[in-house]
Amino acid sequence: VEGGGHWARALALLGRAKHVFTALSGLGADAEAQALCAQQVEDMEPVIRYCQYQLSRQGGVAPSEAQLADLLEQEQAAGGVERPSEAVLASQLAQLATVSVGRQPEEVVELEWLGQQLPVRQERLKAAVGQVKALAAEVDGAMDVDSAPLEQRLAACDRLLRAVAAARTVATTAGKAAATGQEADAQLPEVEVALEGWAAQRSAQRAALVAADAEARFAAGVEKAALAAGGVVAKKGGKDSGSGNAPRPDDVVRALDIWSRALAELADVGARSGGRRGEQLYNTAQAQMACAKASRAYHTAHAALAGGRALEAAALFGRTAERAAAAKQGATAGSPDVARMEQLASYAHALKLVAHAEVAAARAVEREGVEAGVGSLGLAEGPQSSQGGTTKYLLDAPDACESFAAGPGGVKGAPRVFRLPYAMQALPCRPIMLDTASDHLAYPNLEHRVRKTEKKSVLSSLTGWAWGKK
Repeated sequence: VEGGGHWARALALLGRAKHVFTALSGLGADAEAQALCAQQVEDMEPVIRYCQYQLSRQGGVAPSEAQLADLLEQEQAAGGVERPSEAVLASQLAQLATVSVGRQPEEVVELEWLGQQLPVRQERLKAAVGQVKALAAEVDGAMDVDSAPLEQRLAACDRLLRAVAAARTVATTAGKAAATGQEADAQLPEVEVALEGWAAQRSAQRAALVAADAEARFAAGVEKAALAAGGVVAKKGGKDSGSGNAPRPDDVVRALDIWSRALAELADVGARSGGRRGEQLYNTAQAQMACAKASRAYHTAHAALAGGRALEAAALFGRTAERAAAAKQGATAGSPDVARMEQLASYAHALKLVAHAEVAAARAVEREGVEAGVGSLGLAEGPQSSQGGTTKYLLDAPDACESFAAGPGGVKGAPRVFRLPYAMQALPCRPIMLDTASDHLAYPNLEHRVRKTEKKSVLSSLTGWAWGKK
């Protein structure tokens, strides 16, 4: 019908089909059948709008539903294809509704967020939310088992995050469909916000799991190195704090940065949610972020200490103690974060003393070298100092503690302060362009385009001058 250009008839048939599928989407035997009918309704919407567009192009106005129903009845009365009337369809749908209600009550799926139970009525979104809740229960079960490997927990978190992303896509599609004229759901915007909060919360949970594992493996590596330095061999068969080799401090810092960004997104969701529960979520995220910042300063100080920057490490350990104290005040009383921050502050204080000791030792060695070098200096002439077989001057080695008052060979002469003449140095210059191709270019002959002058004799020139010709 549509291909033949009968747009009004096609619109009438599509409208009746949409009405039937809309009714069946709430009367299906199971969730899959209901979702299939709802998807069919969504697929018909672009075709219906296209038929209305073609009618408007032809200069007409899209007929109403009553006019479309009259058009179908006129076609059936004129001997067209027999179709059930509106009354017959209504009675059949009512009978199906009675059977469906008597068979089983409607399954209600609710999504919990910030203490509220949000009902989900859209069929496709209901199936997506059900999958999210099932995977969330699986993740919580994996987190409760301490013996579960890290890879298994991360895989469960990844499956949950993908399911939440798919549910958010379905919710966005349902919101757009409601905005185009379909039946709107008042709870749909709240469900979208709840799914966004779920994504932020579970992302922060996964990042916290990775950061905690990295911190535990780093602490185990530090403890093992301390025991090895003290001549104590760690016992085998004990419980390992992490999996794999000990990471570098920079790796732990990167994991903590990812966790901090996830907590910042979660805090933003709590601030936008508002209310007492939203404020509580914001405060919890901020408290965890303070703990992450304190741990980040601690591992950054470890990286500086391992890199030989003892002075910088001492300052960072002091900052760690300050941030740990602030995080302890913001944490809930009796929570594991309080004991964790107390332990972190004690470690930072002890390592700060170690860094100060290294700084003092380095300065003492430097001071002794300077005193020994300066003490050997004098105005008396000394032997010639050479570096790499050449004479060394004061400007070439300003940090050398030796006398430059003697001439070459230790004999009396001018002090070796600077070299005269100065050493040859390379000067920057522009590149040299050698045009080696100009001698091999063959230019075209353009004599045929040049205007030729006529050669005149002396007699003709005089005659032309006499007669006034040029």
